[in-house]
Order: sequence, then C-alpha cells, then structure tokens
Amino acid sequence: MGLQGTISPHVGNLSFLVSLDPRNNSFIELLPHEISLLPRLRILVLQDNKLEGNIPPTIHQCQQLENISLAANRLNGLIPKELGLLPRLQQLYLGKNSIMSGEIPSSLGNISTLKRLSLDQCGLTGSFPSALINLSSLVAISLYDNNISGFLPIDICDNHWSNVQILSVSYNKFSGLIPSRIHRCAQLVTLSLSYNSLVRGEIPSGGLFANLTAKSFLANKGCCGRPDFGVPPCSSHNTQKSKTPLNRLTYILPVIASTIILPAVIYMLAKNQKRNAEIPSSDTNLMAEEHGFISYNDLCRATNDFCESNSLGVGGFGSVYKGILFDGTTVAIKVLNLQREGTYKSFDTECKPREVVILHNYYLNLLQSVNILVDISSALEYLHHGQLEVVVHCDLKPSNILLDDDMVGHVADFDIAKYLAENQDNTQTKTLGTIGYVAPEYGLEGKVSARGDVYSFGIMMLEIF
Repeated sequence: MGLQGTISPHVGNLSFLVSLDPRNNSFIELLPHEISLLPRLRILVLQDNKLEGNIPPTIHQCQQLENISLAANRLNGLIPKELGLLPRLQQLYLGKNSIMSGEIPSSLGNISTLKRLSLDQCGLTGSFPSALINLSSLVAISLYDNNISGFLPIDICDNHWSNVQILSVSYNKFSGLIPSRIHRCAQLVTLSLSYNSLVRGEIPSGGLFANLTAKSFLANKGCCGRPDFGVPPCSSHNTQKSKTPLNRLTYILPVIASTIILPAVIYMLAKNQKRNAEIPSSDTNLMAEEHGFISYNDLCRATNDFCESNSLGVGGFGSVYKGILFDGTTVAIKVLNLQREGTYKSFDTECKPREVVILHNYYLNLLQSVNILVDISSALEYLHHGQLEVVVHCDLKPSNILLDDDMVGHVADFDIAKYLAENQDNTQTKTLGTIGYVAPEYGLEGKVSARGDVYSFGIMMLEIF
C-alpha cells in the first residue's frame, strides 16, 4: 500500500533537505506550510497521493525549487500566484486536481526558466494568460480538460516559443480562429486543439500542419481545410471571408480589448457615422446575394414542428424559434400572434437542446462581450451601408441579439424595421421601438434614421459592460 498518514510539520526542521519525493503513496490532509522552511529544497514530488486543501502560498520561499509535482491529489482552491516568484522553477505539474478553481495566474509568465507546465483537469476557468507567451524556455504546455475560454493569442509563436514541442488545449472552451502563426513554433511536434469551439476559418496546411492528423482538430465543427483533417473543404466564399480585414478585426480586437476597448469601439462608431452610402464592393455583393422563399413546411421541419424546446422567447408581436434549414443554415423564425392559439397544441416536445440563446439572458466575460459587440456593429454596418437602400432596425436591444453555439452575435427581429430610400436621411413612423433604447428624436417626433440604431447600440454597449 505504501506510506500512509500525514506529512509531519517537523519536515521543516530538515533544512539540509534537497529532494522530497514520496510519490505514489497515501498521504492525506494538507500540505504543511513548514515545507517553505526548506531553503535548499530543489525537488518536491508528491504526486499520486491523497493530499487535500490548498497549495501554501509560502512555497515561494523555497527559492531553489526546480521541480514541483503535486498532480493526482485532491488539492482545491486557487493556484497561488506566488509560484511566479520561483526563479529556478523548470517543471510545474498540478494536473488531475479537478476540484481546484480559478484562473491560471498570469504571474507564471515571469518564470523565465519554466520548461514544462501541466495543468490538466484542474477545473480552471478564465482565459489564456497572454503572459505565458513570454516563457522563452518552454518545451511543453498542457491545459487539457478545463473550462478555459476566450481566444488563443494570435502571436502565440511569434517570438519566445521557439522551443515548444507540445501544446495541448483539448476539451476546453476556446473559440475564434486557430492562430495561423502557430507554424512559427518550429519545434512543435504535438498539437491538440480538439473539442473546443474553434469554428471560424481555415486550418493552415503548410509548415508543421503538414505532419498533423485529424486527431489534433476533432469536434471543432466549423473548421474547414484538408480532408485528412476530418473537416469539410473550404469554399471560395469562406476563404475570402476569412481573409477580409473586418474578419481579422473580429479576432484581433478582443485580444487587446482590456487596454483599448472603449477607444476602439468609439472609433468604430465614428467611422460608421462618417462613411458614405457608396455602391457595395465585391465583398458586399457576396453578402447581398438573393435569398429564395422558404415554404411553411420547410419551416416546420426546421423547427421540428415549432417544438417548445426550440423556442428562443416570446415578444410583443409573437414567438421566436430556432430552426435549422435543409442546407444546415441556422435561422431564427418568428411566428406572429395572428395565428390561432390552437395551432400550437400539437407541437412535439422531443427535440434537440437549444444551441441559440438570447444575449439578454447570458453572462459574458470581457472578451466575449467585445467580440459580440463587433459582430453587432458589423451587422449594423451592413444594414446601413451595405446596399443602396438603408435598412434601419428600429428596435436594437439585447433581447433581439441571438448567440449561436459558436458565441457569434446575430441581429434578429425585423418586425418594425424601415427602409430609407436612396439619398434620404430619415422617415416618419408611428411604430415605436422599446423605451430605454429608443433615441430621443425617434420617441418624440417619430423620426427614424440610422443614427437611431447607433444610439440604441450605444445604450446596449453600456448595458453589457
């Protein structure tokens, strides 16, 4: 059975101790704080025991530590930021402590000597700390099976990660593009991005990607690329779309959002206000292609006969349902209240879970908020400037923004939207939007203009943050 019991606090009296390595035993209870009294300790390996409690923050007092392995225990709480004060640390293994919590401390990016970092199955949340990119000695990093979200930094391999051989972030909640600059990690042998939400864009095929297999990309269902990657081929439309400046902005902006979020959004609004309604470019023409009519039977099939579990909400004019058309397109379908109540009594409730949620009912972190606001502003830009006749939404608010399963924001509910004829700045209407989001001149005078949508967008932006 191996050793049992607890690690005695008297271990702190062994000031000469260089290595403490009782792995694969049955030690229980807490890791004693007295370990911090071992000034010469270089190796602390207590993996595969039954240790409980927190990692003592005072562990940073062991300034000679080079190897810490506390994996496969019952540790909980946060990873202490004080670990970033260990100047000689080369290996940090904390994996398989699934009841830990919190984020990866950015202070780990200060350990210039760190070569191997393993935080698998630690129950971690938050985003990927950009400070980890500074680890110039890093050889392997594994964040397998956590709840880490947000984006992988676009410059992940630009400067310091020249020695990285293993990068594993499978079974998390990463979204956005696969960083195209990963190919600059010249030593990379193992790349695992499976089971995330990396859905936008083409998987690169050159460089190190030439030696990868489908195992690296499983269950990132929106990706496209080589057939042997287990993804569909990229269409010319998708390839062009992924290379547009606006698409790149969608992913670059969230990465730097924490420092320039408000100036960036203000700049976007000012740019939209000044832009003239010009004839659409070739990119815009792609967006403005004609759409055919969809029959009622097709809508029934798309919503599984308007199943209640596909309902996205009920508004003043009717109910909104999520539907998937025959070509795989996900849409929001509004059923007006003109239909008889009895129509809904025969609806079948055995359907798939919802994959579209309403922005108003969803908790977002900072990066998700900025990304969705960029999606919304892009939609407004298209409505206001993407065609000859300006379309004014007139009721922009959080409950009319839908998020799909890839956390992409979609502007919905065009019940009271208005067309502005060419060269016309505004029009009159008696149909009001929602109080609190309506621009003053709209509510007082019934004047509809694109500026009213921008006003509503500003209110919604403040409300989200």
